Amino acid sequence: IVFGVVGNLAHVTNRNVTELEGLDGPSLTFITYPDAIAKMDFIPNFFAVMFFLMFVVLGLGSNMGIVQAIMTSIRDRYPQVQTWKAVLAIAIAGFSCGLVYLTPAGLHVLGVVEYYGVTFASLTLVILEAVTFCWIYGVNRICQDIKFMLNIETGLFWRVCWGLLTPAIIIAVFMLQIFKDADEVPVGYTVFGWCLYGFTVVLQMIGWGAYATSKQPEKQLLDKVRSASRPTEDWGPESTAFKRDYDAAMQRYGESFNKSGNIVRRTIRRIFK
Repeated sequence: IVFGVVGNLAHVTNRNVTELEGLDGPSLTFITYPDAIAKMDFIPNFFAVMFFLMFVVLGLGSNMGIVQAIMTSIRDRYPQVQTWKAVLAIAIAGFSCGLVYLTPAGLHVLGVVEYYGVTFASLTLVILEAVTFCWIYGVNRICQDIKFMLNIETGLFWRVCWGLLTPAIIIAVFMLQIFKDADEVPVGYTVFGWCLYGFTVVLQMIGWGAYATSKQPEKQLLDKVRSASRPTEDWGPESTAFKRDYDAAMQRYGESFNKSGNIVRRTIRRIFK
């Protein structure tokens, strides 16, 4: 649809598509696309209303998901807080943060937040999740869980995808994002972007990792890290009977797992054993 509308705009204005301005980001949404709709011959007002109504619905849907996630975290930690108070506080905070986008530099700030606070942060978290899922918890342990639940042997294809291809592809995308040509913005915006990335990812990762490590009962730091990287004792099925069978199966798996060798060899065994 986007290419069709933009192509129609190029045809009406007798220009090449590459000569049109604002083909990405907010400019495409709020300048190029409305301009193309306004030049339609068939009831352009109707399509203009439907276009922006679609954005209202998309915005409401996205905000409901975001607010629900934040509100659930608040209610889990502070169950005495009433729902409407939590929603009101989140709405006021979100509205206050959104005011910066109404300033003359709003588009620059939006680009910086999207680039450093969304793209970089999401890719970093996905990489960490993939490493945790595939290399720390272990693909082989996941396959053991699947076998316990469904009595299905996981094939080599899925092991390779989970253990190698998926992390490699995500890391490659992350590196491409780092080295691609970003929009030229003042240095201050770039510094703000890296600070935002550091706060949302680096400090959170280090802080919560240190917190989880400090809660372990072991004495040595390395033992604390290892203990924090293992599943907790209540990890497993909710049913007591299934939990007992699961613990027995995982104990047999742990006894059969060869823990000798360096960390690379152990990681490979976690994937392909």
